[in-house]
Amino acid sequence: PKHILLTGATGFVGQYLLRSLLAQPHLQVHCLVRGNSPKQRIIAKMKGKALWQESFNDRLHVYSSDLAQPSLGLSKHDALALAQTIDTVIHNATHMNHSAPYQFLKPTNVDATQALLELCTQQKLKQFHFISTIDVLNNACSADEATDIFALAHDPSNGYVASKWVGEMMTLNARHFGVPTTIHRLGLVSSDKYGYFEPNQWLIKLLYSCQHMGAYIQDHSVDVALTYVDETANTIAGLATRNLAGGTYHLCTSKQFNMMDVFKHHTSQMTPLSLEQWLAQITQNDDTTNGITSLITDLLQMS
Repeated sequence: PKHILLTGATGFVGQYLLRSLLAQPHLQVHCLVRGNSPKQRIIAKMKGKALWQESFNDRLHVYSSDLAQPSLGLSKHDALALAQTIDTVIHNATHMNHSAPYQFLKPTNVDATQALLELCTQQKLKQFHFISTIDVLNNACSADEATDIFALAHDPSNGYVASKWVGEMMTLNARHFGVPTTIHRLGLVSSDKYGYFEPNQWLIKLLYSCQHMGAYIQDHSVDVALTYVDETANTIAGLATRNLAGGTYHLCTSKQFNMMDVFKHHTSQMTPLSLEQWLAQITQNDDTTNGITSLITDLLQMS
């Protein structure tokens, strides 16, 4: 491909994915971004992580858009231009909120997927890469890339995972009708190799909250498997630019570490609490711990 449409370029994974794409000098990358001065915002975010190069500028094309709106919020002129130009779509954008119900997330996470799949059939056939989550497997121990997820039910109250499951079903259905589609299931994406991380990620918020309260969760085992964001982005970009459409890929690791090991490195100035005591304290301190009670509670109680 020569022209790639990328959604979610201002997000954490999206910034690294955009860098990985623009590092290939033959590629022109087109991004859909919400709000005013969208190109300037992308550049500013990438500069903050030392990802931006001035040589990227002429090959980065940004369109004012809103994925939650009909027709992706694009003008008719821009929509036609993209349909005629784009070779490949990488749908990375998502509204990630583990506490929100399905209907709240549907406009961005489901309706936009449908609109982008339709774009792939307009003017000329395009490849479609859907960025999903390993959580659609519903913790099925024996699941792999070949596992049929149709029967893996998801509670609509966990809107994020449910919306990704629906997005995958739509992607597979489009594949059945001839659209070359690929699914990339991400695990828990951490910092890059230089230490830049996403402050809104649940794990980072958990660590911040423990530090803020001066208390950690004693004897509560949570296993976490992390992948570097730059490695994840490079893998997606590599698959998307090699015309390897038609597969499902798990971009995660089986190597895990236990949260207790992390807490043990910081116990000298922290008070050990039971899970119940910790949850009660964080509820009282919710205004000063970035409002993460519901998310952290759900994640820890499911573990």
